[in-house]
Amino acid sequence: MQGKEIEKKWLLKYIPFEVIEKGAQFYAETDYLSFENEVRLRKLIKADGTTDYIISFKTPGGMIRNETNLTIPPDVYDELRTYSLAKNVRIYWVYDEFVFTQVNRGSEITPYKQLLYLEREFKTPEEAEKFDLSQYAWICDCVEKDITNDQKYKMKNWTRSKK
Repeated sequence: MQGKEIEKKWLLKYIPFEVIEKGAQFYAETDYLSFENEVRLRKLIKADGTTDYIISFKTPGGMIRNETNLTIPPDVYDELRTYSLAKNVRIYWVYDEFVFTQVNRGSEITPYKQLLYLEREFKTPEEAEKFDLSQYAWICDCVEKDITNDQKYKMKNWTRSKK
């Protein structure tokens, strides 16, 4: 699937218990094959136990980026993983129109080397610009700051950083 990704992201202090308890959960392993022209592999294990293998191509950018995602066979995924430059693992909780994410560098979910963030996708740039997170008081307590345009928090950059 090809298209524009329009999203905003916020750094979280914690993920609300209600989200962990009631949100749909997914698990993903991500391998980066290229950083300049972002190319990544993802093994996505869904709540129902099914697994998708995806290769993604993304252009640089902030809130708006071009993105192409293609489903690939498991054996192609396994072969391409041998070219991985860096990896992370993630747990996603989908709750209302938000995605809460815990991401860890490397290949294990641990309380170390982790980042917690919230994202929301939009249909148009105008919708994203008008969006006011403060309308969701239950989320605001756990939000540290908006990281939509902060390059340090782009997953390709965060994953390969040592801090």
